[in-house]
Amino acid sequence: MTTPESEKRARSILWLLVVLLLAVVAAFLVFRWLDDNSIAGEAASAATPTQASATTTTVALTATAVPTPTVVPTPTVVPAPVAPTAEAVAGQTQDALDLLDLPKITFETGSTNITAEGQSVLDEAAAILDGVTGAAVEVGGHTDSQGPEGSNLSLSQGRAEAVMAYLVAQDVDATLLTGVGYGEAQPVADNATAEGRRQNRRIEFTVTVA
Repeated sequence: MTTPESEKRARSILWLLVVLLLAVVAAFLVFRWLDDNSIAGEAASAATPTQASATTTTVALTATAVPTPTVVPTPTVVPAPVAPTAEAVAGQTQDALDLLDLPKITFETGSTNITAEGQSVLDEAAAILDGVTGAAVEVGGHTDSQGPEGSNLSLSQGRAEAVMAYLVAQDVDATLLTGVGYGEAQPVADNATAEGRRQNRRIEFTVTVA
């Protein structure tokens, strides 16, 4: 038979067990709460650097977005054309005249009358001399050695002047021209042959600086 004393001891043991169970449950709940808070704190700490990094990137991007200064193009300066020198004009004119078929400037026998073939060449010469300035053009007349020397000198002078007159008639500036007769004094071939005499009967142009 159970005595009051044993029943009291049994209830005390039961209450002790209940208290211990409640303590265990309370401890479990406390540890669970602490663990949850620890995880949340780590997540917050991990998120903070990322946010800072994003902020830093934004600041860096903002800092590099500097407006490009407007570049004003420098105007191109075109140099003024340089006028050719008198020496250059004289040289170019001489070169152009030398390209003409000068042996075709011929005259009727014993006269100062220029043949049609000769006039054709002189037309080309007039085109070259048109507008030339700062130069002097000597028209030199030459003959072969047939006949008296004095007559040949006079004939060569007349032929040089005939060429000058023709050029002036073609609008060449008369102040550019000077006619000089050399007669038979400056042969370029042998006067003993017909071909040599033909070459010696000639008109030459010599261009110098005025």
